[in-house]
Amino acid sequence: MGRFVRVAVSVGLLAALAWILDARALADRLSNLRVSWALVALAVSVVLMVLSALRWRLTEARLGVHLPVRTALSEYYLAVLLNQVLPGAVMGDVSRAVRHGRSGVGLGPAGRAVLLERASGQAVMLAAAALSVLFLPLSGGARHNVARAATVAGAVLAMALAVVLTRRQSRAPGFTRDLHAALLARDVVGVQLLMSSLIVLCFVAMYVAAARAVGVDTPIRVLAPLVCPVLVSMLIPATIAGWGIREAAAAALWRAVGLMPEDGVAISAAYGVLALVSSLPGVLVLLSAARGRRAGRDPERSAGSAGAAPDRGSGPEAA
Repeated sequence: MGRFVRVAVSVGLLAALAWILDARALADRLSNLRVSWALVALAVSVVLMVLSALRWRLTEARLGVHLPVRTALSEYYLAVLLNQVLPGAVMGDVSRAVRHGRSGVGLGPAGRAVLLERASGQAVMLAAAALSVLFLPLSGGARHNVARAATVAGAVLAMALAVVLTRRQSRAPGFTRDLHAALLARDVVGVQLLMSSLIVLCFVAMYVAAARAVGVDTPIRVLAPLVCPVLVSMLIPATIAGWGIREAAAAALWRAVGLMPEDGVAISAAYGVLALVSSLPGVLVLLSAARGRRAGRDPERSAGSAGAAPDRGSGPEAA
């Protein structure tokens, strides 16, 4: 799916929601943002980034690759930024795999580590979304319908993930060994599950803070189970950074549990903006890389000028 198609899908879904729902209520929610709660969400995002970088570092270490904490954190910020602004929501992960691979690690090990780290995180998020259905405030019939839809969606996403992993395994004979070493070995599986679970909790906390930022005071016991199913919808690669499809999922789920769909859309939009803002430190990584490239070219130019000086001296002007 091309970039313009994804942009069109995002814009189309957002426009449809604005037309179907109460656009004025949405605007009121978003225009009265509580800065204090927005700052709480951004603070949680820092913890989220640190945990994600440490999970990546752990996965790399299990594959015998050393990744400094500072490098892991800076590259993760850059990856999240690129995932926010580029289509497909995976280009940032491709970037961190390539950049780390070119640092001397090798593209193969770096790529496998990123793939395994992403897959483990998404698997735990899918599991959390499935468990959340059990705690949604639904009637029996509605709960059955939502559970069935969640099961189908989860199965489709799980099969897609399995296809990706299977293809990777067929291309890399050592992939099964790496999968076991990084994620499934007895001495690491508990740590990986704990880290991924904490990361999911950070996502939920950030989403709850976004709700409070737009003035939605729904109790946490009602709000928290709604978060993971909405975030899982972003795994569908049909939009830019989940925009549109995340808001549509929120509107449908909020309506299903008897809440105002406008609140769900407002929270989702605020979360999207805060997620983008939280990734902006990645810009500093880009600027640092650009300065490094310029600094690398300057010595070459100086050397070229020094080498050209004797040629000028032997020209007609020297006579």
